[in-house]
Amino acid sequence: MSGWKEIVAAPRHTVRRMRASIRGSVIKVLNELITNSDDSYYRLEKHGKKTSSLIQIGFRRKRRKKRLTIKEFYIRDYAEGISPDTMQKKFGKYGEDTAGRTRRGYFGQGAKDALCTMKNSLLVSIFNDQVSACRFKIENNKPLYNIEDNKTALRTLQSFDDKTRKGYTLTRGRNGTFVYFETPPNQPSPRVKTLIECLQSFYMLRKILSDPQRRVQLIDHNTGKVIELKYTPPSGEVILLDTFSISHDSMKIATTLTISDADVDLDQRPSDKREGGLLIVDEDDAVLDLTLFGYDEEASAASLFGEIRIEGFKDLFRVDPTAITETRDGLNSHHPFNRLLRDEVRKRLGKIVERLRKEKAEKEIIVGKKLDRQIKRAFARINALMKKEAEMEIEEGIGEVEKFQKKPKLGIGFSPSVVHVESGQIRTVHLLVDPAKIPPKSTISIACDNPKIDVVPVGPVLVPDDIFSKGLLKIPINISGDQPEERGVVTATYREIQAGLFVRITDIVEIMPPSGFDFIPNRARVYEGKRTRLKLMIDTQVIRPAIWVGVSSDNPHIVITGAKVGNKPIEDPRMFPVPRPESGSLVVVMIEIEGRKAEQKGTVRAKVPDKEALAQVRVIEKKPPGGFFNDYKLDLEKDPMQRFSFDKKIGMIYVHVRAPVVQKYLGPEAEYLERERRPQALVMLAEIILQCISRQWAKYRFETGVKEYINFGDPAAMREEVQSEVRQIDYEFGTRIHEWILGEYAEKSV
Repeated sequence: MSGWKEIVAAPRHTVRRMRASIRGSVIKVLNELITNSDDSYYRLEKHGKKTSSLIQIGFRRKRRKKRLTIKEFYIRDYAEGISPDTMQKKFGKYGEDTAGRTRRGYFGQGAKDALCTMKNSLLVSIFNDQVSACRFKIENNKPLYNIEDNKTALRTLQSFDDKTRKGYTLTRGRNGTFVYFETPPNQPSPRVKTLIECLQSFYMLRKILSDPQRRVQLIDHNTGKVIELKYTPPSGEVILLDTFSISHDSMKIATTLTISDADVDLDQRPSDKREGGLLIVDEDDAVLDLTLFGYDEEASAASLFGEIRIEGFKDLFRVDPTAITETRDGLNSHHPFNRLLRDEVRKRLGKIVERLRKEKAEKEIIVGKKLDRQIKRAFARINALMKKEAEMEIEEGIGEVEKFQKKPKLGIGFSPSVVHVESGQIRTVHLLVDPAKIPPKSTISIACDNPKIDVVPVGPVLVPDDIFSKGLLKIPINISGDQPEERGVVTATYREIQAGLFVRITDIVEIMPPSGFDFIPNRARVYEGKRTRLKLMIDTQVIRPAIWVGVSSDNPHIVITGAKVGNKPIEDPRMFPVPRPESGSLVVVMIEIEGRKAEQKGTVRAKVPDKEALAQVRVIEKKPPGGFFNDYKLDLEKDPMQRFSFDKKIGMIYVHVRAPVVQKYLGPEAEYLERERRPQALVMLAEIILQCISRQWAKYRFETGVKEYINFGDPAAMREEVQSEVRQIDYEFGTRIHEWILGEYAEKSV
């Protein structure tokens, strides 16, 4: 049948989204249900109706593996309830806005995500003496719901009233909603103390738990004990209160920024229970995110907390839902409005952080000139490794980085072992060397049996002592030749061991772009303040010469600065006719771009009628200019909940002496390190510095594109990928970094 048809999401796709939003977290489930209850009260209060404002969370423990574990949860409010007529509308569709004008009813999926991913989930609602009930589950990878008939709903109400009577009653005479669920058998449940701490610190519940008009109770149905849940913000002084407007898509959105300086350093690690950071809320106090917009790791920003209030965010969201991530756990950092917000806040935050850095002059603990010099020397070596790693990736290009290779059996081998080189071109291959069989600083002889094939280097080659090799050294060998059909063998010889590379010189082959008009490769990175070139390949049999090409960038920090065909510059790189090829049908236009601001991403577009070529560009920081890691300080004032922090702007590692384990081995005033030079203190210092370096290096790998996020856009998954990279760096370089830091003290500390 002809005509447009709706594309319907497969049930398994919906299940994936549900599980991604909740991630098996009981706290996230409770957050969704508590927020729904708050929304229901909010609607009533908007119409001037008085409410009890009471939200009750009940739990029941059961014995599991010799200890009591929370397995059942109950959530009760005394707000609107849901009429039987609207029950179908509320739960029959996924992702449709069914909440109306509420605080956080953005997606129309929160309660469904929560209840479908748990076990034996049930919602009972009382509305004007009418009782309705709905059950939820996932079966055969499909999300299902079942609305019970009136008699069954009444029996369900009575059965739960018998169970919960000590905490609250469920009667037809009082409107409200009751929810029940159990944690799945394979999922861990929190202990009571952990449950209280997590709920009171969960950032998305802060506005509810600090609202004087709202009461949230936690009820232990085993003992009858009732706990009032509250959130108390850190104690501190407001140091900035500013209001500004952001213009976006014909909308002018007023934003109020409040920044406070806490009396003590706060836990700024990105997590659901982060103490510091700026809480981002909309005009109705719905929590959208918690962040410091890139200053999360700055030691001078450790005491900062506050709020960003965006008036009109809901209207923006109704027009463009991509402003929030689909998992509803933060702002979408790629959305144009959120980028503008980030820039405005960072302007103000940067000044505050700089001022705090100057004000918070720390007491300096001297560890001795020799050890201090040893640590600084270690920083220089680590910076060199990081720089080399990033530049190798930039030079080799996206998609061309050689993947992990097996070690050659004899100790040396070429990769690849057969190569075709176009006449007049240079091809780079690698001589692979296993340092376990060919010791560093050994000599390998390189030769070719055909004098018409040029090999660089040729003759004796020294095997480098390169820590960066990951156990397999790669020596680049350049091959070239001018005469097609010449053949030869390049040999590498070490004592009795020999490896061969078979070479053939071929005619120039024109590699046509797949669509006739493409950037190849279609991704690039450029250092801040530097330039690089994009290769626009045009097949003139598809795009005729003299047709005009328009080139543009969607990011003002990625600027098109020039273009060339061969050695001939193009007068206007933003608009030019397709040149005529000197031979064949392929024209290659080199588009020069400049990256003017780090941490920016954008798209360079080349357009002709009916065709468009896209290149994704990332601007990265030129690190380390003078060093990514420049210095360290032993600090007696910083947050004892953490062992270290890092100030990225000045490259400073702070060792938190007051952290309990650090204090145990370094001493209350770091005297075990400063005066006594205890071996345990030396090892502890080296270990803390290694932990900090591993974490920052892992982040730097993702920032510079050495590593790509597999789950880009999912903050929790991205944090786990960074942590996995931390473990890898520690495994690869941990022992060597320890040796570099401790130097001659290494043996004394064993």
